[in-house]
Amino acid sequence: MTARRTSSRKPVAALEARAFYTVAELARVGNVPTYKLRRLLRRLGVPLLHEGGDGRVYYVMLLDIERWIPPLWANLEAARKMQPGGPGTAATTSTRQP
Repeated sequence: MTARRTSSRKPVAALEARAFYTVAELARVGNVPTYKLRRLLRRLGVPLLHEGGDGRVYYVMLLDIERWIPPLWANLEAARKMQPGGPGTAATTSTRQP
């Protein structure tokens, strides 16, 4: 009988809504190596921004995720709606009267 391998990775929390994400953050959520995701994003034509210094940190803008990676966008939207204080909850609904 063979033993099952268990992952030593910690569970990944949902990404909060921000203007941009690092490729490494997106790779962790997708459970893929960063270099593979970066290569895939480039093949798809997704614009990548990188930090000036050594150029090793790449960023993807939220609008580009919506345009180029619809499945990830749908997941981000679903996570945002499930967060406390998200759209449609009492915390965000205005009750102010004149």
